[in-house]
Amino acid sequence: MKPTRQGGIANPVQFSANYKIAEVAKRMGIQDLSKMQITTRQLYHALKITPGAVNAPQTFQFFQDVNTVKFPLTNLTENKLQAGEAIAVERMYLSIIQTLPGNPMKVLEVQPMEFYPDFAPFLRSDLDLNIDRQTVTKRVNTTSFYAPFNKDANWGTQIFDGVQFKNYGQSVYHLDNSFVIIPQIEFSVTLTTPSITTVPNPNTDWYIMLNIEGLGCLFNPKGNY
Repeated sequence: MKPTRQGGIANPVQFSANYKIAEVAKRMGIQDLSKMQITTRQLYHALKITPGAVNAPQTFQFFQDVNTVKFPLTNLTENKLQAGEAIAVERMYLSIIQTLPGNPMKVLEVQPMEFYPDFAPFLRSDLDLNIDRQTVTKRVNTTSFYAPFNKDANWGTQIFDGVQFKNYGQSVYHLDNSFVIIPQIEFSVTLTTPSITTVPNPNTDWYIMLNIEGLGCLFNPKGNY
């Protein structure tokens, strides 16, 4: 059933992700995205964590400088999608990556953002998604990512130090409305956090990674699978 609009809101059925991709592309003058290969798309970018001064908020700008890094810190070469590509952002999450100093290819571990007490400030940060220099999510509280406060969390148990049990939930944030990024349009995510003053091990490098994911499409001039 095709949704109807009432006051800018889809009523009574929310717009599906593929419908939104086609509609946004059409409004922007792109007519052929509906013919591309539908896929599950994921975009990610990791930024190095550098301890800051006490009482001084820190800002992490995801996707702006992806051209300066490569895998495994990002899967993009610029902060825009290529021709024939799009994504309806439906979910996002943060994770912590530890690597050897100066060598991000040597990943030592990947953990949820709540794993280390030093990185607790990431649990009380504000996140803004910007598309074409327009803010489409404003000051999303990352506490909503954290499983105890996440309405979509699924709980699991992990053994810690072989003796203690510590619960880690599914800290994936599901957006109530998907936001469409179409080809050749710049996008970025700003994370503002209370200062990170220490890291668990100063002899290794630490990164905060943001993953955004959802339904997408890829350029496919031949046919869909």
